[in-house]
Amino acid sequence: MKNVPVLDDGPPQMFHKVQFGRWWDKEEIFRCPSGLKLTRRGLIFAMRNQDMGGHVDARLTDEAYVKFSRDSRTAFFDNGSEAVEASPRPHLPTIRHIAYELLRTLEQSLPETIPTK
Repeated sequence: MKNVPVLDDGPPQMFHKVQFGRWWDKEEIFRCPSGLKLTRRGLIFAMRNQDMGGHVDARLTDEAYVKFSRDSRTAFFDNGSEAVEASPRPHLPTIRHIAYELLRTLEQSLPETIPTK
């Protein structure tokens, strides 16, 4: 499996508006068979706090983040479908897609907050 940002190229049914709290802290973007789960908030905070963000720690402590970002053999689930093998370092395109989701929502909901080109 190759992990790339979907952006506007995904099927329409894949895009739906939800409350920010659910999108940010409740929806799982990663789950592995051992039960580890990662939300958008978990991904962003782990990366920001330990891995290329505000500083880089010698040892990463968020086990779900380590599995998702470093273990290419980790099962990746998409909306409850079968487990498939993820591409190496999928956290990078996933973060790009999270930024896109936020920007697209602001463009649609609060167009005055986004400068035009």
